[in-house]
Amino acid sequence: MRDGSLEVVRDDAAVVAGTTMTPVLRAALLAGSLPAGAVAAGRTAAWVHAGRLAGTRSAEHLDVTYAAGGHRPELWGAGLVWQAPLLRGDVVELAGVRVTAPLRTVVDVAVHVPGEEDATRLARVVADSCGLAELSRSPAGITPR
Repeated sequence: MRDGSLEVVRDDAAVVAGTTMTPVLRAALLAGSLPAGAVAAGRTAAWVHAGRLAGTRSAEHLDVTYAAGGHRPELWGAGLVWQAPLLRGDVVELAGVRVTAPLRTVVDVAVHVPGEEDATRLARVVADSCGLAELSRSPAGITPR
């Protein structure tokens, strides 16, 4: 294999260099990583929706949520797990992978991502990348926890 023929996009995934990365492709790269019944959320969903704009640290984590009353998924490595009521519009399916919808991702990032500055920046990146820019410019803004 020639140097530069692959581009690492997550610790455990690479694509052919020059591949256009879309939310559907990023979600597909998560397919084998998510525990059964889990939904990609937080920093992981931010990476799916916003890609590199979400930062490399977002791609390093596997944050998941699961429906209230469900079995807590076992998670190995860096990442967060939380239980949450998941309403109909809170989850989208991309490439067969369940991911929190952009607006729900903004809320989850603001609530669950450690570090107020990191959470605010990441929530704004997702909002801007997904056509929710008016949210990040509203008088209330995006304020973590």
